[in-house]
Amino acid sequence: MSHEHKHVVATTPPDHEAPDAWHAHHAGEDVPHAAHGELADSHLVLFYGVGAFVVVVVASLLIYLYFIFEATRLLNEHDDKGQGLEGPALAYKAEALTNLKDGYVWANAETTLVQLPLEVAEAQVIQEYAARKD
Repeated sequence: MSHEHKHVVATTPPDHEAPDAWHAHHAGEDVPHAAHGELADSHLVLFYGVGAFVVVVVASLLIYLYFIFEATRLLNEHDDKGQGLEGPALAYKAEALTNLKDGYVWANAETTLVQLPLEVAEAQVIQEYAARKD
């Protein structure tokens, strides 16, 4: 039983020899060599796949925990200074509402533009529309 290499028709045997000793078969062989690299080790593939999944999950969890830790630290830092993250915004809103309802405020001092209390401004607009209607 001979297991000789079949050469490609377009090349001559000296140009196309067996790639290595494993592929060189001789007549004394009774069983051909088993195929190598065609079958994957399913246990090894599963091990590496599960390992990669675990690495991704652990890395994601660590990043999430780091974000929560940093956000909590920053919030505590702002609270220790007496200014929460919403503190300046709430103070500005309260001042704006007070100015809108109660006081005369410079809207733009350079152009001498004044902001009126809401009730006074409403009364002026009503008077202007009443004057136009007449």
